[in-house]
Amino acid sequence: MSTNRYSRSVARVRPVFKMPTIAAVVLFCAVGAPSVAWGFGLWSTDTTSGADRFTDILNRPDDTATWNKTTITYKFDGTFNLAFEHPDLQQQIRWAFSSWDRAFGRSYGQTYSYNRTPGWQPVGDIRSIAVHEIGHVLGLRHPEAAASRDRNWRPGEDGYVASPPIGGEVMQHIFLPGSTNHEPSHDELDGFHYLYSQDLNFQEVTGFDTADILIKGYLAGAQEWAWGEWWGENRVANDNSQGQHITSAEIKFNVQSTPFIGYTAMALNWDYKNNAGKPTRSIRLDTTGTNVAPLSHHSNQGSGNNPHRFLHYSSSGGGPDFKDDVILEWSDPMSGDIPDTERIHVGLKEDVHDWYVRSAEIGHPDGTSTMAAMMSMHVWGERITSETPPPDPPEGGLRQQEDTSNSASGFRIVAPNVTSMVSQLSFAIVTDLNLDLDDLNRETMEMLDALGRLEHVTAFDPMQIEANEDFVVVLEGTQGDLPPELIQQGNYLILNRPDLLIEEVFVYVQSEANQATIGNYALLNESPITAIPEPATLALLGIGGLAMLRRRRK
Repeated sequence: MSTNRYSRSVARVRPVFKMPTIAAVVLFCAVGAPSVAWGFGLWSTDTTSGADRFTDILNRPDDTATWNKTTITYKFDGTFNLAFEHPDLQQQIRWAFSSWDRAFGRSYGQTYSYNRTPGWQPVGDIRSIAVHEIGHVLGLRHPEAAASRDRNWRPGEDGYVASPPIGGEVMQHIFLPGSTNHEPSHDELDGFHYLYSQDLNFQEVTGFDTADILIKGYLAGAQEWAWGEWWGENRVANDNSQGQHITSAEIKFNVQSTPFIGYTAMALNWDYKNNAGKPTRSIRLDTTGTNVAPLSHHSNQGSGNNPHRFLHYSSSGGGPDFKDDVILEWSDPMSGDIPDTERIHVGLKEDVHDWYVRSAEIGHPDGTSTMAAMMSMHVWGERITSETPPPDPPEGGLRQQEDTSNSASGFRIVAPNVTSMVSQLSFAIVTDLNLDLDDLNRETMEMLDALGRLEHVTAFDPMQIEANEDFVVVLEGTQGDLPPELIQQGNYLILNRPDLLIEEVFVYVQSEANQATIGNYALLNESPITAIPEPATLALLGIGGLAMLRRRRK
């Protein structure tokens, strides 16, 4: 049997030395059978098929590369562990495998893609990059590159037809710093189902166990994110036209990309005070932006001896139509139902920088519930890109769009599914205080105020934010730099404070709805968790003596 090696995805980035700011544009993916799918490209293993080895499934339907097993093992190599030493980075890749582990039996839903392309952030999201690379070593290619050869396919009424992608697919060859894309789109689900007629299971192995897929670190140019490659054997001896069985693969993450690969978390905390005489038995939140359990949570424990702390906390997925949601619930207060005279304090830290609360519901002892105005604050940016289309990538290449930057930057205040009165915007630079989730509370705010570090925004007038709407605080940029729809709506305030874009910032907003008052606290611009190798690590990876910027970790 012949054995071939196929290179996969190089993610390329272009360093943009601007303020590290962000936008928040959310695309939600869904469930159910799709009415229209927009096409997938597959790896051809036939060296005589032309079209740069994109499968022609009309004439050569078996010319594909697939694993001939249902359980595929993976392992983190020492080169990955040396460079990406924070345990959360391994966990992000495990979650990426979980996204593909669910692909076979997962409903499509009503939303095509969960891709989000907000403003620039100083990190390449490791989970998104991993989901892309795993797709390559399963047999998928870039849809836009396949479409340029008329080899991107979608199911039609009478079989498969060539069709361009709609955009936002996990397998697109462009990936921007600050973007996230954690779930296969309808496109990738179609491709997966074409390649595999049964469920795949991904299992991590350790120690001396041999793995099918090896996860590694490597050194490459600043514009590369990652690289994947697989090796296979012909299904039929000496006949490439019948495709290959993949027998092994590697996924390698660049240790010195600019910006680094990793992820940025964000923490939000709320204190809730009911003014209608109704005790509280439970609190239920639906958050959107990530689909994994929060990194940490606060359960009204105060300093640890609060008799009203919640004894039960749970998290679960948002369901097939909300694949990027997490449902959180706090219940069973230690001393029974919490009186309305008490201020209740809950919070979350999740693994993306732009998550927000879709809904917040307070459960009462009489079986009724009240929607609460638990606001979200997260960094925002209006991204601009070059009008020049990017060149075709090399085989399996993944690169950043050229000339990407932000025309305006700041943060969003987002209302859940209840119209809210908002007031008292305040903030403080807290880079030196090493704050975390449990520190986002009224006591910290009062301490900052006493120290003269808390700034009260007098230009922020009390206002009503409609359900599921937002308000943008612009820290850098002029009115002319804002998107037209934002200017038309008028829901923004320009502060001209670009210094806040490069510092960790404590933000407070007060909100009211349904006879309840809520203090909303956020910590913006936390340092990302990234690969920060020591020079000795770089020497082991192949280049010695290269000094790299050390960043503070939480």
